[in-house]
Amino acid sequence: MKIEEFSLRWYGPLKDTGRISLGNFSLIFGNNEEGKTLAIDALTKILLGKNARIFKRIDRVGKEPDGFVILRDHENKKIKLPEKGNLTDLTGINPADARNIFIIRDSDLSIAQEASEESEHLRNITDRLTGMKTEEIEAIKDSLLERGKLEPTRKGFRNIREEKLRDRMDEAENLISTIEKLGKRMKEENFDKLENRLSGFSGEIKNINQKLNQYEMAENRERYEKGFKALSTLKAAMKRIEELKVFNEEDEEVWRTYKQVLKAEKERKKKLNKELLTVKNKLETKTNEYREENREFEVLSKTEEKIYDQIKPDMKNYEMRAGDLEKKRGQRGLFLKGFGVSALFFLASLAGLIINPAELLFQVFSILFLVMTFGFGLKWYLLNREESWMRGMWERIKMDASKLNLRGESPTEVLSGIKKFEDEYEAKSKKLEDLAGDVKSLSNQVRKIAEQDIPESERKIRDAEEKIEEIKSRSKTGDLTAYREKIKELRDEEKSRDTQGEVLTTLFGGEGENLSENISYWEAEVKRLEEYKEKAVQVEHNEKEEDKLRSQKEKILSDKEAIENKIQYFREDLKEVERRANNVFVTESDFLHCETSVDLEAVKRKLEEFRDVNEKTRENVLAAIDIFDEIENEEEQKVSSLFGKDSSISKYFKEITSGYYTEVNFVPEERKIYVRKRNGEVLEAEKLSGGAYDQLYLSIRLGLGEKVLLGKKGFFIMDDPFVKADKKRLKQQIKVLKEICSSGWQVLYFTAKDEVKDLLEEDMKSQTVSYIKAPGLQ
Repeated sequence: MKIEEFSLRWYGPLKDTGRISLGNFSLIFGNNEEGKTLAIDALTKILLGKNARIFKRIDRVGKEPDGFVILRDHENKKIKLPEKGNLTDLTGINPADARNIFIIRDSDLSIAQEASEESEHLRNITDRLTGMKTEEIEAIKDSLLERGKLEPTRKGFRNIREEKLRDRMDEAENLISTIEKLGKRMKEENFDKLENRLSGFSGEIKNINQKLNQYEMAENRERYEKGFKALSTLKAAMKRIEELKVFNEEDEEVWRTYKQVLKAEKERKKKLNKELLTVKNKLETKTNEYREENREFEVLSKTEEKIYDQIKPDMKNYEMRAGDLEKKRGQRGLFLKGFGVSALFFLASLAGLIINPAELLFQVFSILFLVMTFGFGLKWYLLNREESWMRGMWERIKMDASKLNLRGESPTEVLSGIKKFEDEYEAKSKKLEDLAGDVKSLSNQVRKIAEQDIPESERKIRDAEEKIEEIKSRSKTGDLTAYREKIKELRDEEKSRDTQGEVLTTLFGGEGENLSENISYWEAEVKRLEEYKEKAVQVEHNEKEEDKLRSQKEKILSDKEAIENKIQYFREDLKEVERRANNVFVTESDFLHCETSVDLEAVKRKLEEFRDVNEKTRENVLAAIDIFDEIENEEEQKVSSLFGKDSSISKYFKEITSGYYTEVNFVPEERKIYVRKRNGEVLEAEKLSGGAYDQLYLSIRLGLGEKVLLGKKGFFIMDDPFVKADKKRLKQQIKVLKEICSSGWQVLYFTAKDEVKDLLEEDMKSQTVSYIKAPGLQ
């Protein structure tokens, strides 16, 4: 899969890139602060969507980029992002693979920030490539530890939150020992016989209680009658309150508020639609005006181009030669006089030579004056010819200027016409720029009103309607006045409920902190008293007889207390055992009672069962975890299959370093990467120089990329990945990138280094490398 084309129309201060087509190797070059990193961030967000958050500092621009990326998949189909989704959904390449393999940001070639993250990523890739179940194994082990309630270290029972199993196991063991000692002491003190004597008092107390019961039934009958009436009235009020509970002042306020909001927003929407129509009309007018001015400006631009390409250069040449010619015109008389004098002397010398041919002086003078005559004549001729050329040149300039409506009979007039045209051109350019600003401003207003203000008003209208409709639907009331009347009725029923609650509280007391908690209690009390509504109807309350019966009962209870005092110290020990036992079984719902020697023995058996079950579970869980540890150790070794002497990672590293390093290995136990030199020396990756470290992680990314794509080819986005490389290393790394591109991979190389551009100069000329200038910032 390759990136065929991309366009970034807006991303913060980034300039519009237009549509950019890419080759197998594309060099995106620009100086620092020209938008390379922002462009990479925008491409990453388009490619990965929300998954791009895995990259650090990806949100330097808060909003999402406006643009697209066109991919060409392995079946030669075009895919446009973000229209068709994101890279993860389309190809299965997860965000971690994108960050740690295919996209290099901020010149960082390493595949993770920390060693543990690096190891985790390598293991995740291996899981997917080899079918390993490392995560499932870890989950099973965690589940086993949870089942056995053991510490992660497996040394003992855990001691978390309310569970505190380790403390409870220790307490169970200690309490078993305590119970054994207490049981022995109770047997020595005849505790069982003392308990039997206490139970003998029960018959006597029972007889007295039966007599007292008649008086109590008469009292309970009266309490039942009053309680039944109050409870019936209360429940009727509660039922009506339940029917009316949907009505409340908060919803009434919401209804009233949203009714006002609905009215205000409908009026606002009406104004916004009217404003939108007005702004659209202004935009159409300004747009038409801009188009007309632009057509005129294009005509002026053509004229301006001819002036600067033709008229101005000719005028400059004419003015320069005119100045030289003016100087030469002052020598015209000198040339003419010199010609006449030289010719006269030449004729005289020629006459003397004819008379006396043998005279050397006449021979010399004849030649000298002939040369002078020819020289002065030539000067005079050249001056006349240059004047003729200048007249022709001026006529041509006038004709060219006339074609551009720059008529003038002198250079000054032509130059004045050019200055006038330049002023007109500048004014037209300024006006066109102002119109463009007006069109843009009006377009923004239209977009804001249509895409923000009106939708926002519609949303508020919908929200208000939904809120009101929700209350109407919930209350089945279509009118706000009727709603308020229901609230009044609700408050009256609540007052009745509270009054009857006070009556019931006087009769029965309360069990909870609020009325709802007490209703069940009162119902139980009335239900409990229901049996008395027809009992003891004929019994009259006899307070004297009742007091006598109570005195007899108190005497028996006093004797009982005397015996209980003898065994009280055992009771305290039993209560302490009861308390400690229930602390051990704090997670169980049933409360353990320990009041007798039988109870004591039962508690001991339950504690022993608790101890034995948990110890057995611990043994079984640890045995199972040991088995899964062995399986996991075997699975961990598979991570190293990504590396090794014959792996593609080692092959790339050897080639990039020109054979200086021959092998790359990963040691799962240490979670570290090691490299082997040509001389056999082994080094940790962290101990490599900055340049060699980058070479290593370039090799790892190339090798992992092949593995993740199952042999298919993809793309790498690189942000100045070799900043630490010297010239020799840089050349070798660029060579490897060119080779992988020729094998089907694609590289988008963002850089500000002139060395990279120089190394690729010949490839850019032959078009095997595409050269793209960084977009720059606004």
